[in-house]
Amino acid sequence: MSHENEVEQLNIAICDDEENIRIYIRKLIQKQETFCKITEFSSGKELLEFQDETNAEEIDILFLDISMGDEDGMTVAKQLRSQMESNFEQVFAQTIREYQYLMAKKKEKPKEVLVRNGNRTRSVSADDIYYIESSNRKVTLYLRHEKIEYYDKISSLESELKPDFFRIHKGYLVNIKYVERYDRTEVKMRNGDSLLISKYKYQDFVKRYLEYILEER
Repeated sequence: MSHENEVEQLNIAICDDEENIRIYIRKLIQKQETFCKITEFSSGKELLEFQDETNAEEIDILFLDISMGDEDGMTVAKQLRSQMESNFEQVFAQTIREYQYLMAKKKEKPKEVLVRNGNRTRSVSADDIYYIESSNRKVTLYLRHEKIEYYDKISSLESELKPDFFRIHKGYLVNIKYVERYDRTEVKMRNGDSLLISKYKYQDFVKRYLEYILEER
């Protein structure tokens, strides 16, 4: 009997203390139509115990959050150091860039922001805006090669630009497609700027960010 068409199952582990992140990583993997078994762990301790019970050879690919509480992720990474060449951030960031590129190509008519300065009105494509900052009753649009400042309310722009923009802080509204990476304290944009994220916004931001990656356009 020929076994040429048989595909070996991959054992993939997801270790993160936030359930919503584990759920969306699982969905991201499942969209690849890869023949695999996915096991989730909510802590490094739980993962290490599993590895001890299975002789540490059951996991082929590991998605590991190295910033879990009490430096748990770093401890786990040291103990599981083996043949894996990339950490979670690198692998996931690359996947994000690929999905963002495909979704951007599918967009036909991006939203536009009307900028009014006195008697002059200018139309700016929302797709060109990295993020919007609010200060002293003015907003500043950060584009690739320029900044535009005018009087407006960031709350109005938030309502207008949802769901592709997310309010990570009372003073910042970011274009999700230009998010490069993030942690619990800041969001790094693809233009190099780092923006403060409110601890009260973090969970919803992560959920929306991962939804954006997965959604079909």
